[in-house]
Amino acid sequence: MSTQQRRAVVVGAGVGGLAAAAALARDGWQVDLLERRPRIQAVGAGLSLWPNALRAIAAVEPTAVDRLRGHNELQDMVGLRRPDGRWLSRVDPSPADTADAFTIPLMVTRPKLYDVLRDLVPGEALHLGRTVTGVDLGPAAAVVRTDDEEFPADLVVAADGIHSRLRTLVDPRTRTRGAGYVTWRALIPPESAPALQSGSETWGRGQRFGCIPLANGGIYWYATLAHADPRYRADGSEDVPGLFADWHDPVPRLLEATPPDRIIRTDIELLWPLPRTFVRDRLVLLGDAAHAMTPDLGQGACQALEDAVELATVVRAACPGEVPAALPEYDRLRRARTTGLAKQARLLGKIGQLRNPLGARLRDRLISLVPANSASRSLTSPTTWEPTESTGPTGARS
Repeated sequence: MSTQQRRAVVVGAGVGGLAAAAALARDGWQVDLLERRPRIQAVGAGLSLWPNALRAIAAVEPTAVDRLRGHNELQDMVGLRRPDGRWLSRVDPSPADTADAFTIPLMVTRPKLYDVLRDLVPGEALHLGRTVTGVDLGPAAAVVRTDDEEFPADLVVAADGIHSRLRTLVDPRTRTRGAGYVTWRALIPPESAPALQSGSETWGRGQRFGCIPLANGGIYWYATLAHADPRYRADGSEDVPGLFADWHDPVPRLLEATPPDRIIRTDIELLWPLPRTFVRDRLVLLGDAAHAMTPDLGQGACQALEDAVELATVVRAACPGEVPAALPEYDRLRRARTTGLAKQARLLGKIGQLRNPLGARLRDRLISLVPANSASRSLTSPTTWEPTESTGPTGARS
């Protein structure tokens, strides 16, 4: 490989952008990470890091996973219920495979994850308050333009989220759509959390509620409501405890124990149709800019972390002039996997949000007939991902 310094510009300092900047810098790239906001700001209650995400983080820096562990391991999610408390499906939790260090998923706050990833990015690489106004893809290099500066690049990573401005340069037909429901999420700290032995998810008509105990005694919960429900309010004025007041215990208790200012409300959006390609010349889409999906599989951030690792892998041995030829391999590795997961999440969300009484009853009946462990395997199969093996100039494992 040429000894010429390779330059990468990463647009967007979210989970995927931070991870990509860290992975590329680890491999010797000169990285400029551009963020339009004046500071790195993590919005959200908690974020589940499944085994595939933990493997991705460890591929960038093994000690980073240790910083995240603490007492944030997710405890058992034992099944699916109806609002009256009747179980539709129950899983018999099996002991973790102690040979795999990444068996137990983690629930972390977004600020904590951002802090850990930011510490892996060289300080001089981060440029805050920089709004990208355009990208010129030249034959020998690209130029990323901001309001007052230009950044030359051999690789441009568009990690600027679901409303990416750069995505139209790759596939202009992709659109952002509403998923048809709103979510609420919150973390109840250990000191105020009611006793909860195990987690569960409950499906009603156009409503869902899930709760998961954490190893530190805290509780993570999430809830949904269909936009078509007459109680939905576009201005966010819904009475959330009232929406679930007649649901089984511990749902009302958990909502009562949560201060309103701890609840994060989000109207869910997704990309549909998804991009037909993730790359164009030296420009590559990553994270939500490429495949924003509904949260129904808990894989959005996990897939952004996978993207970052695989991108670093495919360009590890590429000199500046070889980057455009290397990037189609990233598209091959990532597009089929993320498109499949996005479709699966979208379908699961539609099934979970059914409001028609007959449709909801039929759904519940079918769920009760499916062996619980079979259903569990279908939901956990995405977490078996392993980073692609590659030994680059640094000798690092991807």
